[in-house]
Amino acid sequence: NGVLVLPEGPDGRTLAITPPAIITPAQLEAALHVIEAAIRACL
Repeated sequence: NGVLVLPEGPDGRTLAITPPAIITPAQLEAALHVIEAAIRACL
């Protein structure tokens, strides 16, 4: 869906969101909706 999320931390249970250096508020909001939908799909 165009959003790169990587595992972080010693146990890999934390998500690192890697947005580009320049991101608009609208792009950030869209990315957060994608992440939210992915998390909901896993629950």
